[in-house]
Amino acid sequence: MISLSFCKKCNKPIVFCKTKTGKFIPVDLSSFSENEQQLLSANVPLSFVFGRHISHSASCPFTSHFRKSKCTELI
Repeated sequence: MISLSFCKKCNKPIVFCKTKTGKFIPVDLSSFSENEQQLLSANVPLSFVFGRHISHSASCPFTSHFRKSKCTELI
């Protein structure tokens, strides 16, 4: 089932789409065409297409809040 979500920081509408590698990423709803948005509302799963869709992590001004910090300490 496809569900519309909203970013917890900027409140933009997003949809989670599957990439070629099978991972889910948040995608801006505005980057989908009208036809694709109709398919999404009919619960048709769409895959992320690089160059056509915009990953929300590329457009959100709060992306750094969601990134996991890397451990820089050496043991």
